[in-house]
Amino acid sequence: MTSRRTQENLQDVPLSVAAFSGEELEIRGMERGEDMMNVAPNVVIPGSISHASSSSIVIRGMPNVGIYLDGVAQSSNGLLQSRMVELERMEIMRGPQGTLFGRNSNGGAIQMISKRPAEEFGMRVKTEFGEYNRRDLTASVDVPLGDSLLSKFTAGVYNQDGQVCSLSVDACYGGNDDQGFRADFLWTPTGGDVNLRVSYDRQRIRSSDRKAIEFTNPFHVSIAAVNIAAQNPDFRNENFPITEYTSRSHQPGYPDGEVGPWEIKGGGPKDGIDVEFDAFTATLNWNISDSVSLESITGYWDKETFSHRNHRGGEFVETTDAAYVSWDRVWSQQFLLKGGAFDDRVSWLGGVWYEDYDERDAVYRWPAPWARSTALATAPPPERGCRPNPIPEVVAWVRNPANWNVGFVDYSTVDSLANPESSSYLGRWLPSAGMPSGGPACDADPLRDDNKDYALFGEVGFALNERLNLNVGVRWSDRRAKDYIYSRAGVPGTAHRPPAPGPIVGDVWAANVIRVIDEPEASIWFTPKVSLDYHWTDDVMLYASYAEGFTAAQVQITGAIGVNEIDPELVETLEFGLRSDWLDGRLRFNGSVFFTDWVNIRTSVNPIDPATGRIITATVTITGGNAEASGLDAELIWRPTENWNINAGLGLLNTEYKELIPGVPVAEGQRFPFAPDYSYSLGAEYRRPLANGAVLAFRGDYRYMDDYMMHARQSAQKLQEGFGLASARVTYEMPARNWSVYAYGTNLRDLRYWNSGLVGSGGGLFFGQIGPRREFGAGVRFDFD
Repeated sequence: MTSRRTQENLQDVPLSVAAFSGEELEIRGMERGEDMMNVAPNVVIPGSISHASSSSIVIRGMPNVGIYLDGVAQSSNGLLQSRMVELERMEIMRGPQGTLFGRNSNGGAIQMISKRPAEEFGMRVKTEFGEYNRRDLTASVDVPLGDSLLSKFTAGVYNQDGQVCSLSVDACYGGNDDQGFRADFLWTPTGGDVNLRVSYDRQRIRSSDRKAIEFTNPFHVSIAAVNIAAQNPDFRNENFPITEYTSRSHQPGYPDGEVGPWEIKGGGPKDGIDVEFDAFTATLNWNISDSVSLESITGYWDKETFSHRNHRGGEFVETTDAAYVSWDRVWSQQFLLKGGAFDDRVSWLGGVWYEDYDERDAVYRWPAPWARSTALATAPPPERGCRPNPIPEVVAWVRNPANWNVGFVDYSTVDSLANPESSSYLGRWLPSAGMPSGGPACDADPLRDDNKDYALFGEVGFALNERLNLNVGVRWSDRRAKDYIYSRAGVPGTAHRPPAPGPIVGDVWAANVIRVIDEPEASIWFTPKVSLDYHWTDDVMLYASYAEGFTAAQVQITGAIGVNEIDPELVETLEFGLRSDWLDGRLRFNGSVFFTDWVNIRTSVNPIDPATGRIITATVTITGGNAEASGLDAELIWRPTENWNINAGLGLLNTEYKELIPGVPVAEGQRFPFAPDYSYSLGAEYRRPLANGAVLAFRGDYRYMDDYMMHARQSAQKLQEGFGLASARVTYEMPARNWSVYAYGTNLRDLRYWNSGLVGSGGGLFFGQIGPRREFGAGVRFDFD
């Protein structure tokens, strides 16, 4: 493995790390990012709080996790939908990882290493069919182009219909229509002291959220307004064709309700997530001498993401449809110098890293059509907006107390339930609509973050004697960042919001820069790491380590309060671990206990509008207060016979917010989001040789996570109850091992669980995305030499 940037035995690494070969990932059914949920103890990989096109990877309850492909830092956007094809291995490292990698990380790092081009010609073709019209085809071919030049080409197409279907429109959600291509070249000149690997990746991902809603407060004033308005037949039309908006009528899976557990009444496009990704990587390795080597990693990637979110979820709650457009362009350069001295009793690594991350975002919104006039929807910008122009007749009807008893529920008491200090909350109702950060217009002014990160990092290892080793590392980091605010007003060719929700046409970034903000330079930071490991025997190693990580200072731009400066966070982790092999190498047990202090944590609050003195619904981030986490990671691999392979993992986690600053919507003693108290996994594989030389292999896996909260803010919390996912696979391998056929089943109990989501500020609903449902399928794999 290479978690410490050099080839070494996993059991010699004083670090909590889980490693999986490409073959292990494939036989366990780990094909997309979302399949990695709980693949290792204390690792949770959900979508972001509002949609699945972005991910919020959490390790040991800590966010800010680095993702690397062949040494190049990646974005978490699109991770859940991304394909893991032709991987050599994947390594999950827990705890701060700043002294060996370019990008700093607090929770840990996930490193994916692709297979290098082979020295001989070979081809692999895999086709897979499954429920929901799944049709996948992947082909990879190794082509030697000469004695010193090797190549590998991989292409794949992946198609599947959605699993959550709408009762209102002809669409099912959660499907995909993806394509991918990779070209990989390895050049090794005569002598072998230098090699150059160059690769190009192209992915196109089209998918959507498996969305659903749950009523969290049926008496919320926004829910009440929908039901009150629905009783007036003059208001009902194609935009508002309902008579009831309750758990019974709209919540999926509600007992004796109208909507099944895998159905919704919401709408929106079935290809609401569209990601285009291009990446270029060049890696140069040079063995300068027998003891010194240099590695240069150059990376460039360009990712464009369009995400349509139907915030109304059940169509009618008074908020908005939204389209999020982002464009990330990243160039990075890393140099690693490695060596040894004194008969390898001293080893060292030094790294220099630079990254230029140009991130651009824009938001477009459409107001709820049943409560707001569409007169402004077709107006030219900048007159077009979300906030103004509610329909007077709808407002008057909802405000009239004579209409508050709708039959199936009496909303006369909604004021005391939703706002105890007001006796006329419904009487003052106006349809709400979330605003982009740029202001009240539905066309949000685009924002651009241009981040330039610099780092020096390294470690030195000392073999104090034959069994005791000391490693000392340090990192120096600096960030120089600028934020750009654009204005579309009067710019020809600029993209604007079309009258109805849909793709944005035009050049989003053809706009004028009206303001440039220099972020604070308080991000300059030193973070150390030290570890001590002792090889008790040749098969048992004990270690202790201390590491720090940090989140850089940054700026948040909001339409209400302007520029909000966010201070750095600091994470300090103390870890004690054991790595051991037993029974002549047939039993492996690795475990670690850890203690983490999270200092100056970030939380989001609803600020006060300085102009009006009212609470603003849009949140801003503030820093202050501390938190603690502690727990255990343990993994076991047992091979009782040559035919059996059994694995188990256990994660224990205790998290707690402490010493918070006044006013934050987080309770002291509260657990971190996506931090289950315990999680475990069990897997077994049995390979039975047959008389004709073929092999029949059986594989079963079960992964369980205890309940956890999905958001830190008390007003946005949702408890995901504990759940377990079971999967199975049976494979028949031909005697020559040149082809195999298999059948699989995933989520065998057809459990319905939340992948991500939040309680919307617009009205008593939890908007979320659910995980993939049960699926059976089969595939064939061919290997040609």
